[in-house]
Amino acid sequence: MPDLPGWQSGPERLLTLLQRATRLRAMEIAQGLDADVPWESVLAWIITWHHEIPVGEGPCGDEEAMDICVAALEATRLDNLHGTTRAGGYEVRRRGDAFRVRHRWNPSVEAADAFLEHATHPADVPELTPAESTWIQSRPRAARELPRQRSSRLP
Repeated sequence: MPDLPGWQSGPERLLTLLQRATRLRAMEIAQGLDADVPWESVLAWIITWHHEIPVGEGPCGDEEAMDICVAALEATRLDNLHGTTRAGGYEVRRRGDAFRVRHRWNPSVEAADAFLEHATHPADVPELTPAESTWIQSRPRAARELPRQRSSRLP
C-alpha cells in the first residue's frame, strides 16, 4: 500500500485525500444510495496512513487520490473481516497459497439473544399521560416517524 504513487506527494496530500473521500460520499448521498460503507473508517485509514508513510514532494493528483481511497475502502473491509474472525464469526484456514474463509454460525447465540429480548421486554408499561400526549402531538409529524431505510446499494 505505501507503494501507491499518491504517497510520494507532499504534506498537502492529506487534504486532497480527505476531499476525494468526502466527495465520493457526497456523490453517494446525492444519488440517494446507501452503500453501507463505513466512511468514518475509510477516513481513519487515510489519516493513519498519512502519518505512518513518509511525506514526499509535489501534489497528489486526483487519480492517485482515488487509488488511495480505494485501498482504504479495501482495508476497511478486511478490518471488518479481521474483527469478525477474532470474535469467532469466521474460520480461516490456509490451503496451499490460498486461504479458505468459512462462516461459523452458532444458533445458541441467536437463541440466547431471542430469550434475553423476550425476558427484558417491559411487561407493565404505563399509559401516556395527557401531558405526554399533548407534547407528542405538538411535535412536527416528521419528528414522530422512524427514519426510513433505503434499499438501494452501490455495487
